[in-house]
Amino acid sequence: MIDELGDPWICESRISEAATLTVCTGLTRAQVLDAFSAHHESEPMGDVIEEFTTDPWVAVADLGDGIVLAFEDNGWQGAYAPTLRRVSVAGRVASVYWNVNAVQTLSFAEAGAVLSSTTDYGWIPIDAGGHSTVVEAISGLDFSDWRTQRERALVAVARFTGRHVRRADVDAVLDADRAHRILPWLDDHYPSSAGSDVRTRRELAGSLCGPGMEAVGSLPDDALRDLAWTLAEGVCGETGLLAEDPAAGESIALRALTPQAELAARASTLSTGTHVTGWAVLHDASNPDAFNAVLQVHSRARFALPGADDVLRLAAGSA
Repeated sequence: MIDELGDPWICESRISEAATLTVCTGLTRAQVLDAFSAHHESEPMGDVIEEFTTDPWVAVADLGDGIVLAFEDNGWQGAYAPTLRRVSVAGRVASVYWNVNAVQTLSFAEAGAVLSSTTDYGWIPIDAGGHSTVVEAISGLDFSDWRTQRERALVAVARFTGRHVRRADVDAVLDADRAHRILPWLDDHYPSSAGSDVRTRRELAGSLCGPGMEAVGSLPDDALRDLAWTLAEGVCGETGLLAEDPAAGESIALRALTPQAELAARASTLSTGTHVTGWAVLHDASNPDAFNAVLQVHSRARFALPGADDVLRLAAGSA
């Protein structure tokens, strides 16, 4: 078992304020870039940082023995479930993320599945999710000392992947001064916490959509799906997306994001992106859980579409 902690070095390093370090096994450097949805062409890291945007980028380094380090300065794609799943398809991956707001995440993934990803590991006990490999990785590590939390997280990463990340590894990445821009993956779809229980759905609909909307929770899934796409179409029409991009209309007609629409939705989240709300509601409407699709689309539509509540009330009246 790997137990080396070493000197606490992160506080005095160039990455002390915010970073994500992701150790990947089983993939080549190029494959890691693909898993991050990063351009293979690189740019000077310093130039990208000086743009002062939140657009994500990653630097990658081959550490040898089939292990690749992905480094993000003030980024977090390596701690993001869609990335973790893709980058772990051929092996194990573990990442540690922190920022200046004391948000910290320690994540483990293997064979395309996220095993555990826990935020604020310094204060909340880590839930290993019942996976013995994660239990072994964090066994005996005390995260209560803020001065060594991140280094102890790197011990857990090393136990899980077989490779320590040392200061020299990070310095080598920084000195190489190469960054690869990322086109972020879309958020995962999740089912509603209410499940299929109608009573709980009604309570949730009234709580999140407003008084008098409880009946939305009684609607069958086909009616809910119609409602989600009706609201999404209204938002896209109101914001001008339908008039500007045929892919939006094609997605509404198919009730699913087309490949072209998915790329546009992802690009909309960048600093140069447009129609963020329109693409977001189309993505929300495609949630396989029709009830949660309505809740998510409505949460955006009520601010972007005049009469959004009226559309919901009309549907609720038919329940």
